[in-house]
Amino acid sequence: MICESRIITLACVVVIAAMSSNTAFADCATRHFYNNSPVSFIYAMGKGTGSCSYRLPDTGKDSGMQSLCVFPPHSVGEIHYANTTITHVIQALSQKGSAEPGQVLVKTDDGGQVYNHSFSVNTDSCYIDHSGSTGHIAVNDPANGDINTCNDKNWSCH
Repeated sequence: MICESRIITLACVVVIAAMSSNTAFADCATRHFYNNSPVSFIYAMGKGTGSCSYRLPDTGKDSGMQSLCVFPPHSVGEIHYANTTITHVIQALSQKGSAEPGQVLVKTDDGGQVYNHSFSVNTDSCYIDHSGSTGHIAVNDPANGDINTCNDKNWSCH
């Protein structure tokens, strides 16, 4: 009983320190999906990975947060990775381990004929894990967690 209350107290101290600190425990801010291409891109986020949003082409209104977004051609959408730092701290203190990074799927809205690839994401740093070339998109550009698609000047989408 004393041990449990010490763990809870320690966890509370760490959480309060993290929330009041300007460093170390800050998760990534809003990231972006820059669809520079002439085709729509689908961005699907696995359970616990986060959410995305975009402007609806018909009305210009925000789509609201969802786990799957269809980014229209020549548009910019928002990506919000899940805040897992506090969860990791509490799990480490209770010796339960930490959660595995989430998955994201990026594919074109033509059934994935132009592009279709999934990536692991470290939601603490927003880094999209890849092994070299990512084809018609650039990941972690301009910042970790951002995605830039092809366009007529850089990569061909045809």
